[in-house]
Amino acid sequence: MLPTFLLPFATLAAASVIETSYYNDRPLLQRDGLLVPPVTEKDVRNFDLYAEYALASYCNYDTEAGIPVTCQGGCPTVQSDGAKIVKGFEGPLTKIAAYVATIDSRKQIILSVRGTSNIKNWLTNLKFVAQDSDLVEGGLIHGGFSNAWQEISVGVLAAVKQAKKEHPTYSIIATGHSLGGAVATIATGYLRKAGYDVDLYSYGAPRIGNAALSDFITNQKGREHRITHNRDPVPRVPPSALTPYKYRHVSPEYWLTGKPADPNNWPIANITVCEGNNNSDCNGSSVKFRIKDHLNYLGSTDCKPKGAAASKFQVMSDEDAAQLDQLLSEWVHMDAAEDEV
Repeated sequence: MLPTFLLPFATLAAASVIETSYYNDRPLLQRDGLLVPPVTEKDVRNFDLYAEYALASYCNYDTEAGIPVTCQGGCPTVQSDGAKIVKGFEGPLTKIAAYVATIDSRKQIILSVRGTSNIKNWLTNLKFVAQDSDLVEGGLIHGGFSNAWQEISVGVLAAVKQAKKEHPTYSIIATGHSLGGAVATIATGYLRKAGYDVDLYSYGAPRIGNAALSDFITNQKGREHRITHNRDPVPRVPPSALTPYKYRHVSPEYWLTGKPADPNNWPIANITVCEGNNNSDCNGSSVKFRIKDHLNYLGSTDCKPKGAAASKFQVMSDEDAAQLDQLLSEWVHMDAAEDEV
């Protein structure tokens, strides 16, 4: 059951219109003293669509240019779109991987960054040290995520430049799940700073840096869709209270709750929008956590036919899951539910 202070979307939809923003196709609504964009059916379709493009990074990062994006049946919409690879990438040290593709049917350029295939190993070895960011003065960025981005940044920027030169009217979308969502967020900041309009769709992404950095990316031209799922603990790390870094998120957050009959068509009533770089009303309100909520977003599977796997990640034993839950619980208890700074 949702906490009583969370307003269902039906209540939001009945709220008074306040003003419009760069969400120029919809009004902003008043919620808890903040302005939030309402969720539309188009949003829900896009959440599902770009989740497919995110999962496709697990099996297309090493595909040659010009080859269609495929997932052995696991991403049917992507395959029906006829998306074609511009360039794939893999970092030699961090093993981060990504691809840039074009979708002629949608007139889009996609940057999709792969997460990790072993969530237990990644989280167990995760460090919280931040370093200076050259995106904005005063910005701090998670060192590991920054290193991962730097390994593929030159290639990604060149591939996007090439694709945009060949298709100047195409829009640009960045997407990724988990670690991939964090690096896609960083990539979005750099692509925008280079002059490209980019919309971001991240799924279960951890925090990437301090308020100066996250707010800078949020306020750049383009839309943020930071999607979280039920009691997924990964968006709660690195802990927001960790000093001296004070990690924060980009905004807004779209929190998927409940267990819909069709996870590929999430009910609008089960999506709560929360503004702010450290809000405590959506995923941040959770006091208990399920790593399994991180392993599946919008019904997406690994690069296999539907039904062959229920997760993008390596299947974990109950013992591994219990150990990971304990580790994450310790971190999340450090995660102070404080107001936006």
